[in-house]
Amino acid sequence: FLPSNLSASVSANQQGSKQKLRTGKLKRNYTMKASKNFSMTYSPIRTVSMSLNRSSQHDLHDIKDPMKIFSALFSDTTMLANSQNFNATYKPTRLQWLSPSITYKADYALARSPQLKASGNSVRSGRSIRTTFSFSPQKLVNTVYTPPFREAGKRPQERMSPGRRPPGVQKEEKEHEEEKPGEETEQTEEKKAGRPLNPLYYVEKFSSKFSPVSIIFDKSTTLNTPGLDGTPTLKYQLGVTTDPG
Repeated sequence: FLPSNLSASVSANQQGSKQKLRTGKLKRNYTMKASKNFSMTYSPIRTVSMSLNRSSQHDLHDIKDPMKIFSALFSDTTMLANSQNFNATYKPTRLQWLSPSITYKADYALARSPQLKASGNSVRSGRSIRTTFSFSPQKLVNTVYTPPFREAGKRPQERMSPGRRPPGVQKEEKEHEEEKPGEETEQTEEKKAGRPLNPLYYVEKFSSKFSPVSIIFDKSTTLNTPGLDGTPTLKYQLGVTTDPG
């Protein structure tokens, strides 16, 4: 029930410069920008996998107290940009002959003007759903019939022709075979009889000649919302609703 991968990072860049004007005054320039990144991969069950990547950039030049820098990274008033990517995939283990798969993606990005601070946000969001099927005739036949050698986990061994042997050995074997004519007749009849014919064997062999057929359904939506006040809701960021709130 725990995430299979979890990572987070924070980086900051501080720059300062001094410029002496013609009037003799000293002009100071100070900038401090920071960014934070978060990523997670989670599979609550075997057939479902999810991933979330989130990053944001912040302007901290107004923060004078060093003790408040960390808390300012989680404030909307310092955020300049924010982006998020969410993926979810569902692959059922049943119906292997059809190989169904459903993938949902939601992208979200927010750009904010430093002068307007909380207002004047430009938001872009997009979501897409992809459903894929890969139909395999051979796997469909294998649901009701599997060749005997495949059930045993190996292919039948080919009968190897014996190598040349010394004349004396061949003569002894020939004499030995002549002594047991009944056994030779029994083996010949058994070979002729063989295994009973199964029509599904030929159906399975014929279906193996066909490659899987892929079918893909795509549906995507993109929304652009300029001049938005505040931060959109989590449902909007994940593409669940078109109302930013």
